[in-house]
Amino acid sequence: MAASSGSQEKSTSETALARLRADFEAALARASVEPLKLRITELQAAEKRAAAAWDWEQALAAREKRQRAEMDLASAEKLSLLLGTVKELEATRGKIDLPLTQATLEGVKYDDSRKALTDWRTTSSRAMWTLPDLPPGGYEVVLRYTSSATQGGTVRVQEQFYSLNADTHITLAGPEDHLLGTLRVRTGSGPLVVSASKVSKGGLMDLYGVQLVPVNE
Repeated sequence: MAASSGSQEKSTSETALARLRADFEAALARASVEPLKLRITELQAAEKRAAAAWDWEQALAAREKRQRAEMDLASAEKLSLLLGTVKELEATRGKIDLPLTQATLEGVKYDDSRKALTDWRTTSSRAMWTLPDLPPGGYEVVLRYTSSATQGGTVRVQEQFYSLNADTHITLAGPEDHLLGTLRVRTGSGPLVVSASKVSKGGLMDLYGVQLVPVNE
């Protein structure tokens, strides 16, 4: 179990690093568009001035610089568009929501008025789902919850073989989505259990949603 936990932490770190790198590249591409447009305008003006003065050497040099800048601009715009499209696709790709009403509960209650699982008060508090025949692989686990200043602890998400642990965070403005990390799913039709492995006096959290997002590995 320790080895699987270590590999999951490594996978989560690598996924986060890849996302940061993609976000940085997209931001860099977007930031270079306007300066390149300005540079092209300046070079066009320089080319016209040199041509009007019959300075063909300067006009040719300005033209070559303008053409390189135009190629750089086309590449930056294409990269920005591509990375933006990829990010949008990843945001909607294959998300699996586990309905709270379909969970088997132990020590936890379903509050119909709030549409949330409440009363996570002991380490025996848990909610269990049967996974809907998912392909084996890595899945990012996103929990939507509230946790006040008097609540908190550590939540565990476990499938048949692997598990993932994460500390909860205080929420300030209602339910918030929190990425716990990447869980390796070996049996896609087996159980998935959300439980409290450490609980403060005020309870762990109020849970509003459980979502799994496939990870490209």
